[in-house]
Amino acid sequence: MEATGLIGELGVSVRPFHEEDLPVYFESLDRLDLFGPYDHRVFRSRQEMKKEFDEDGFIGKDNVRLVVDVAGRAVGAIGYRPHQWPRGMAPVMADIGLGFWDPSDRGKGYGRAATQLLVDYLFGELHYHRLTAGTHEDNVPARKTLEACGFKFEGISRELFYYKARWHDYAEYALLEDEWRARR
Repeated sequence: MEATGLIGELGVSVRPFHEEDLPVYFESLDRLDLFGPYDHRVFRSRQEMKKEFDEDGFIGKDNVRLVVDVAGRAVGAIGYRPHQWPRGMAPVMADIGLGFWDPSDRGKGYGRAATQLLVDYLFGELHYHRLTAGTHEDNVPARKTLEACGFKFEGISRELFYYKARWHDYAEYALLEDEWRARR
């Protein structure tokens, strides 16, 4: 991905993290209320995350995190985790994920625009075969975003996450490269 990133509709772009993005990103990770009932983050120290940023800019071989930017303002993160299967082959599958740093940026189409940019990049430039994504079963806005980007519902992973003293089901989605090409 070029340093300038990918540019889409609604003034949305997806780009690598810059040093100046880190304070708002770290602050969002400290907010336990940010993701509401859909939160299942694994907490890491700021020092550990800063070290990761210094080493690879959050663009590692096992995990890539990018900024969702709207008209020059960093509003969230989107990323993917490549699957190396079978072992030794170039990745042909990846999981994607998205999160906003301020609830006021939700519901404006930014998530759909950013997801579509990432999907287009992963299929069009990196030649992935299959992308997967998931969300809590009752997260209707996230499910609509995935469906608007062409993802197909594949099923429910029952009691996949334990959060706030109960188990949560997870809705699983996937999009294949030929399905993506047919939509273009």
